[in-house]
Amino acid sequence: MNVKTLNSKTAILGMGKSGQAVAKFLQHIGQEVICFDDHRQEGDVYRYVNEKALEDVGEVIISPGCSLKHALVMHAKEKEIPVIGEMSFALKAISPFIKKIAVTGTNGKTTVVLLMQHILQTAGVTVKLGGNIGVPLISLASDLQEDDILIIELSSYQLETLSGPVFDTGVILNITPDHLDRHETLDRYAEIKCHLQACLKKEGKLWAYCDVIREWEEKLKVGYFTYGGVKDAFAWTSENKLHFQQGNSLDLSSLTQPLSTHDKENILAVWMVCKDLGIDDALFLKGLQTFQKPSHRIEWVTSVQGVDYFNDSKGTNLDATIKAVHSMQKDVILIAGGVHKGASYHQWKEPFEGRVKCIIALGEASRLIQEELASHFPVYGVDSLEEAVERAHLLAERGHAVLLSPGCASFDMFKDYVHRGNTFKRLVFELKNRTE
Repeated sequence: MNVKTLNSKTAILGMGKSGQAVAKFLQHIGQEVICFDDHRQEGDVYRYVNEKALEDVGEVIISPGCSLKHALVMHAKEKEIPVIGEMSFALKAISPFIKKIAVTGTNGKTTVVLLMQHILQTAGVTVKLGGNIGVPLISLASDLQEDDILIIELSSYQLETLSGPVFDTGVILNITPDHLDRHETLDRYAEIKCHLQACLKKEGKLWAYCDVIREWEEKLKVGYFTYGGVKDAFAWTSENKLHFQQGNSLDLSSLTQPLSTHDKENILAVWMVCKDLGIDDALFLKGLQTFQKPSHRIEWVTSVQGVDYFNDSKGTNLDATIKAVHSMQKDVILIAGGVHKGASYHQWKEPFEGRVKCIIALGEASRLIQEELASHFPVYGVDSLEEAVERAHLLAERGHAVLLSPGCASFDMFKDYVHRGNTFKRLVFELKNRTE
């Protein structure tokens, strides 16, 4: 732990999980903190004050969900007070000798880091997991040992304020439009994702999905390793096998669960990192066979009158919804919508052709989905998820799949994607109990 106590106060902007964890850490080491949050009221656990009260503040720590254009940040910069991200602060508090693996990308991050953790633990490695997955990194700082491996899921919000070199290994899974409401352009979003390379140690290794290289190569320096579904990549997939250019391959045919292309690419990303860490293929397969994919990610819920219901509430951007639709082996009744994140729904037209029978649109994005897609698919606007499930039940025929994959954030109607997914599952089981 190498964070020094400041003589002045430390200000924290954003008092969600990350902000609260930072405050707890600083208070534990005797640092005075002052806290700001646009959504908290006076009388909460921490003291909230007017944003102009930055006197005696020596540093501002900003939580990932807070914009760099926030008035308090701008005020701090005017006063030449250093502003750092929560992730940068946490990494300063963690020994540089602990091996750190960072994973970013638009989709698949959580599945990949959980699979990586599970396989390493199966192989007897002590692993800690934090970051965007919901465990603030600073909360792990006091418990880490020198021989631990630290896996960090990184969002674009966390990368935006991060400076290196801090990571031993980095993985960029994919880059597709997301968070454009904050980053404004896809080019800027891609630049932030590719910034991971600049955060690697000198001897660090970057793995990048081949589509990332094809589309955004100019944002990366030479020295990366590619992976994907093409044979000229350093590692690639084919049918039920994974391959390395050195001639090594791994047969996945012993797995009982069906694997989509997206599943195999996620497994490939983990295999590459695990091989670099010395995990042999037998131990890798052993871990893979006992891994349970996390909830709300193309999760089969149940079947109602011959119709399968799938919960992909974690599909909060347009590309995630495309991947979910393409993973279905049946015609799809799609439930989509929520908080619009800036990208056009026109990009759903071609991938959905011949796969999506109709779209049930809800939330703030409902009207825009109808405007942009009604000329290509039947689109039904609804006012609630309960109404969406009822409408899907009426429209679906035996052999169809009803898929909740919103392509949008959840905050207009739900606390988070977990709340949305659990609500969907509850409504589906209520439907089943009522109709069967």
